[in-house]
Amino acid sequence: MVARAVSARELLTPLAVLVPILVTVVGAAVAVTIFPPLALLVIAAGLVVTAAAGRATYGARVSLVAAGCTLLACPVAFFVWWAASINLSICGKNVGSVWTVLACILGALIFFGVGSFGLHTYRAIAIMPMALFAAVLTMLLVFAVAPGAPGFCET
Repeated sequence: MVARAVSARELLTPLAVLVPILVTVVGAAVAVTIFPPLALLVIAAGLVVTAAAGRATYGARVSLVAAGCTLLACPVAFFVWWAASINLSICGKNVGSVWTVLACILGALIFFGVGSFGLHTYRAIAIMPMALFAAVLTMLLVFAVAPGAPGFCET
């Protein structure tokens, strides 16, 4: 096996597409809680930025469709989060802020890692929603193992 040098540009190029997608997902979730029609503006702006960022390397169409598929997977991912948090007694669990930050960082790293793999294999349209689910499941796992008083939520 021969080792080859990989340029930083080759490694960091997927982040130009993945960061706007993740910011769009998180921004739309926050916008829905503040003022629901604002979420449409956040999604539209995020899709425009994602298409522009991925135009040179992956093509605007691939970047846009991958972002769209990821956004379509968001309601399912949030439903999985809700259902799992109710069943695992982590809904309302008192978790320290360090664990919350750790969950967010690990979720973002999983999303970037799996999404980068998808963009390098040119299967981003199928792998990007899976990257979102992997990130959500990673965050659930961190919250499940985090020490703290078990929570209770009414359904």
